[in-house]
Amino acid sequence: MNRKEIKKEAKEKIKGNKFSLFWPVFIIIMIELFSIIIFMVPYIYSINDKTTTYDNVKAACIFGIVLVSTIALIFYISYNKFILDFIRNDRFDYEKIIEGIKGNAFRFLSAIILIIIITVCSSLLLIVPGIIVFLGYQMIFFILIDSDYELGIIKSLKESRRLLKKYRLNYLMFKLSFIGWRLLSILTLGILNIWLIPYIKTSYALYYEKLKKIPREEENTNNDKDSKIVTKS
Repeated sequence: MNRKEIKKEAKEKIKGNKFSLFWPVFIIIMIELFSIIIFMVPYIYSINDKTTTYDNVKAACIFGIVLVSTIALIFYISYNKFILDFIRNDRFDYEKIIEGIKGNAFRFLSAIILIIIITVCSSLLLIVPGIIVFLGYQMIFFILIDSDYELGIIKSLKESRRLLKKYRLNYLMFKLSFIGWRLLSILTLGILNIWLIPYIKTSYALYYEKLKKIPREEENTNNDKDSKIVTKS
């Protein structure tokens, strides 16, 4: 899997389409930042106050931040549906984002929780197995979206492991190649994400598309067996 070629293709894809790809991300980032600021101001103000009233304020602020972050996370997962449609059909159907969110928030959150549980259980033995297990589930949201949510979470996890078999290290290196951009986005207080998120999401979607096209040894073996059976009969 040529990681550099995939990133180059992603840049070519978004070239000339920046505004169409970026404005949904811009809106959610602005909402997220504005909401966090609203919750953080009273939280910081109440830090030095030990009264019960302010304890309630702190709890409410923390809950608000977690809620806004969860909504943003669901949006970013649903944004994958929009990106997949874009790279396949070269169009901008913003309804795909709404389709991804509508009725699937619980499935997304359930998948996240399940992955965390499995990863933590694997990490109890050793850290490396936990990382390997976690990497095997990186395609689950693309698979859930691509199957129009008809494929269950467990089957999607298995399909993700199947796709990433022998490519986990490659995909890890692919994800790490964006670490410089992510650090830079922190320095810009997240403003860079308006451009960065569509670029990274497009890159991941292209990786997923190419991953699906790779012939699997076990599939070829099964096909060979079937051919031999047909020949003998």
